[in-house]
Amino acid sequence: MQQAELIIAYLKGELQGEQRQEFEQRLSAEPDLRSAVRDYRIILEGFKGLRHESTLQEISGWPLEATPDDQELLLMAYVEGTLDTDAREAFERTMDRDPDLRQRVETQMAISQGFKGLQHEAFAREVKGWAEALPGAETPKETKVVPLKRKSNTWRYAAAAAVLLLIVAAFWLINVPGGEDFSYSAFRQENYIPPVDLTDRGNGEEVLAAAARDFNQGNYAASVEKLRTITSEDSLYVTARYWMGHGFYQLGQYDQAVAAFGQSLEPTAGITYDLRNFSRDNAAWTRILAQIARVDGEEDPGLRRELENFLTDFLENADRSDTYYNKALELQRNLANDDQ
Repeated sequence: MQQAELIIAYLKGELQGEQRQEFEQRLSAEPDLRSAVRDYRIILEGFKGLRHESTLQEISGWPLEATPDDQELLLMAYVEGTLDTDAREAFERTMDRDPDLRQRVETQMAISQGFKGLQHEAFAREVKGWAEALPGAETPKETKVVPLKRKSNTWRYAAAAAVLLLIVAAFWLINVPGGEDFSYSAFRQENYIPPVDLTDRGNGEEVLAAAARDFNQGNYAASVEKLRTITSEDSLYVTARYWMGHGFYQLGQYDQAVAAFGQSLEPTAGITYDLRNFSRDNAAWTRILAQIARVDGEEDPGLRRELENFLTDFLENADRSDTYYNKALELQRNLANDDQ
């Protein structure tokens, strides 16, 4: 298989056994491959959004020329992530009261995500090739994707110009066995972020430094054993449990990973901890990924509820401008689709 075919097969859950294991080992070792998989997931999620009837009706109803009103400008700015904090929060409160507006936002987000990939010439050529490979398909006409512009409908016109090509390719890509299923394993592999690097800490903290070196060299079991010696009374306990959670995660011991991250997020009260090498968002996010691994393939509703609780807590406390927050929203949408 070509790399593009491997990525698509992986995202659709079609890689099995040794082939899947080999691909996931490459994902762990190759940042460029992880980036490519994330890009392809954006496109495939955009395809799924385009298949919904409400989305197609929205596209078909776009005027060829229009002057956007204030709400339309706010909607576009929200989707593009350019609103300041106060304006974003005010708009989200409006969405809470207006289900129709929320539906429009979700539609625009799906379309916007799908067309981000088409702004890359190489990917646009690839999608065109998929469409041309369909039995009896005619060669799609050339499309031009224009840059997104503030306060205009330009990005809508770009989407409209390419939408037929997308729908044809999407029909082929998504309407196959397994194409609608959310892949827990793929999501985890794409969205794992290693622990923050240690700062220069000086003498007296050799255990933590040695454990971090073991972790960075792939000696996860040795790293975990060193970190076990740092007790809850030590000022480095939170950081040690944070790194231990990552060590257990890499070892595939997800129950222990969830527990270790929980201990780093809710340490013993009354003790002042050194948090220079601790990222609360990263700990909470990787705990979610570990819980995903626990849920994957299991029928225990308790594990699913625990995942949903972790996710809800994360979304309530994370910085909305942070990368992790957007990843959590993506996960929430996928889980909702998975339940349908």
